[in-house]
Amino acid sequence: MKNRKPVIYINDEKCRNSYSCVRVCPVNAIEVKPQKEHPYILPGRCIGCGLCYVSCTPHAIEFRDSKEDVKKMLVSGRKTAALIEPSIASEFDDITDYRKFVAMIRSLGFDYVHEDSFGVDLIAAAYAKLFLKAEGKYLITANCPSIVKLIEKFHPDLVPNLAPLVSPIIATAMVSVGFHRSTGQCDREGGDCGGRANDKRELSITPSFTHSN
Repeated sequence: MKNRKPVIYINDEKCRNSYSCVRVCPVNAIEVKPQKEHPYILPGRCIGCGLCYVSCTPHAIEFRDSKEDVKKMLVSGRKTAALIEPSIASEFDDITDYRKFVAMIRSLGFDYVHEDSFGVDLIAAAYAKLFLKAEGKYLITANCPSIVKLIEKFHPDLVPNLAPLVSPIIATAMVSVGFHRSTGQCDREGGDCGGRANDKRELSITPSFTHSN
């Protein structure tokens, strides 16, 4: 989408120029220039690891708010699925019946609710098969979007060593789309990892757990 904010950005109104974000960034993705009042995150270098977010005491580092996008998706007329991470239980420790979670999320307008841990099991099985066929080749797991971006942006020579498998969240989305036998949109809810925001996307796919490097 045009004019869309990056996944991670600095809110100039909150920034106090402590530069803690600059010090912790592992890829020098935060620019400081005399002609600019505050630091600026360079989207082309950022890998979405979230270290800057954790280190910023004024809470000036923010993640893109996608609530309006989700609202538009829910009224689009297309079938929608919410993919939930198990960590959502820690946010609602007073709820012990998982069915209440499902009811809560469906009441928002989602047609289907699926748990991401299903995708973890699928990808773990795919990795087991992949390693049996590795024939001595060193492989880097591709579960973490930040690690994948780090390699793609700063160590392209290692891209052939990235395991040709999608992340568990995408695997769950693929199965969800295939199971419901129609193209659809999937949104992540209840996650605790900012890097995975890069994994959230509109999906119109058929089930397959591999991708091309």
